[in-house]
Amino acid sequence: MKKKEFKYTKDIQKRKFKYVRAKKIPSLEDVLKDFLEDNKEFKVPLKNYEVVNAWDEIIGEPFNKFSKALKLTNYVLYVKAKNSVYKAEIHFLEKDIIKRINYYFKGVRVKKIVVL
Repeated sequence: MKKKEFKYTKDIQKRKFKYVRAKKIPSLEDVLKDFLEDNKEFKVPLKNYEVVNAWDEIIGEPFNKFSKALKLTNYVLYVKAKNSVYKAEIHFLEKDIIKRINYYFKGVRVKKIVVL
């Protein structure tokens, strides 16, 4: 029996190997950007995660010590407050906080805040 030598098929040769052709190792940032461009279904959860992560920076002192953003779903941000005083304060400043968040991300990310 004759052993077959491994040869690339025409299909494999036609595929695009943009990172191999560049002869340099791409940064992780570039790889992730390409991945997100190809897979649009991952963009929305990542945008929601960005809002939750940026809560401390956006809200500022002293609220960031006594409140925590839990999740963002369907433009509704769920926030946990440590006591009723901060819960009432966040509820009172809800429109201002929503404007801050949307300005920070340069687009509509939050339409309502639910304080738990």
